[in-house]
Amino acid sequence: MDKFKIVPPGMGIMHQVNIEYLARVVETDGDWVYPDVCLGTDSHTTMVNGLGVLGWGIGGIEAEAVMLGQSLSLVVPPVVGFRLTGELPPGATATDLVLTITELLRRHGVVGKFVEFHGPGVTGTSVADRVTIANMSPEFGSTCAVFPIDAQTLRYLRFTGRRPEHVALVEAYAKQQGLWHEPDMQLTYSEQVELSLSSVVASLAGPRRPQDRVPLTAAQAAFRAELGGPPERAHRPATWWTRHPRNPSRPATLRPSSPASGRTLHRRATTAPMRPLPWSPDRRSRWCWRASGTGSATERWPSPPSPPAPTPPTHR
Repeated sequence: MDKFKIVPPGMGIMHQVNIEYLARVVETDGDWVYPDVCLGTDSHTTMVNGLGVLGWGIGGIEAEAVMLGQSLSLVVPPVVGFRLTGELPPGATATDLVLTITELLRRHGVVGKFVEFHGPGVTGTSVADRVTIANMSPEFGSTCAVFPIDAQTLRYLRFTGRRPEHVALVEAYAKQQGLWHEPDMQLTYSEQVELSLSSVVASLAGPRRPQDRVPLTAAQAAFRAELGGPPERAHRPATWWTRHPRNPSRPATLRPSSPASGRTLHRRATTAPMRPLPWSPDRRSRWCWRASGTGSATERWPSPPSPPAPTPPTHR
């Protein structure tokens, strides 16, 4: 019970509490020092991979067995090395990066495999970016998506109030055991995937199918194509809809700029010359808005037909 901890309700998302408070990266037991490992009962346990902690989600029965002292056995999985190079261009966010990575790994096929990120591009990613990527491991199908320990990890541990002597232990142990990130080291993996961060662009994707990424520059053409609009109208300004972000803090990321960007977008959308659609179910809720511009609304995109009037009941 020495290491048993209880987090009171209402303290935040459990994975975020794990990264900011519970995860230690390196564990100690008397004279023994060993890497931190996390086995959780939620599929997004992999979020802790961004801190350099190996972890993934398991079933409830397995978790109960581990808590009672039973070991967890598994077949040694294939390890996919994901090499990152370059730097993110201006305007590209961690969300754009993770959508690009999800698309690549879905195409490659990583179900039942470990993914390990390496290469010089890892150095330029913050822990906030890394946990955003690792959090999407269930979406591209891997068992986990782990990042190495480096200076960014130590900086985050200090930022979240870990003791200086523990941070020093993490650095010394990682370097001694070969777990420290060396950008130019040539590593051997079962399979290899590579991505240049400079190729990442602003993108869109739906919440249910994040692998169906659409570059922002192609969003209008894709929107027309999905709705079956005539090709000759693809060059005209699209009618855009936006939903009022009642809770902008919902993104599962530790990067403060993500919810801040959502709030900025909402503020600009509501201050722009926009008006609620006449056929919106609830005009006061701001669920649907149409941007004003050149040409009439009907010319730019036809409004949906009005619903039929209800049929009065027949009395016998």
